[in-house]
Amino acid sequence: MRITCVVVGEGSTEVYIQSVARALVTRYNPNVSLEFKPGEGIHFSNPPGSLAAKIQSAVDLYSPNLILVHRDSDSNDAQQISARFSEIEDACSGISGAKVPVVPVKETEAWMLADKGAILEVVGLECLPMAANREYPKWPETVQAKERLHEVFRQCRLASGWKPSRINTNADHRQIRAIVRDLARLESLPSFRVFKEKMQNALNTLTV
Repeated sequence: MRITCVVVGEGSTEVYIQSVARALVTRYNPNVSLEFKPGEGIHFSNPPGSLAAKIQSAVDLYSPNLILVHRDSDSNDAQQISARFSEIEDACSGISGAKVPVVPVKETEAWMLADKGAILEVVGLECLPMAANREYPKWPETVQAKERLHEVFRQCRLASGWKPSRINTNADHRQIRAIVRDLARLESLPSFRVFKEKMQNALNTLTV
């Protein structure tokens, strides 16, 4: 079964949410395939306006069966996380079809940082060098994940002999958005487990 899907939310990291959603479907729903709009590896170019307006625009343009609505919590405070889910629920009011909130804590990069296999693939190493390991957090949701991810990339490149002037961690960041390698590690993150459950519930409604 093919399901048309749009990821609405926060810009270029939507490409990573596509990768994560595809990995989950491949693992747990092998008879389902996701067709992302506007295209594989291309994020939905959100128009100006409210989150509700962006969601309505996605519906008008692509008539998706499934909408993933992405908002980073920007905090690990429980009230702030709950507020994000409420914000998404309100924005989806009146929209038909399956909707899944995607709320990483604190940043989407916490999910990227959790996936050590993806980091190693980007930098072309079999294991993290000592300096990168020192920067690698046990609990990615408790740190400033975007900054930490870039520092892990930088330390990996330095350990591989790259000159500092050649290192472009922004390019590494763009590359990792398309890679998911360690779902087990991702599933150790509470916010990811919530997404996984809501994603599975949505797919169940679409495939019955």
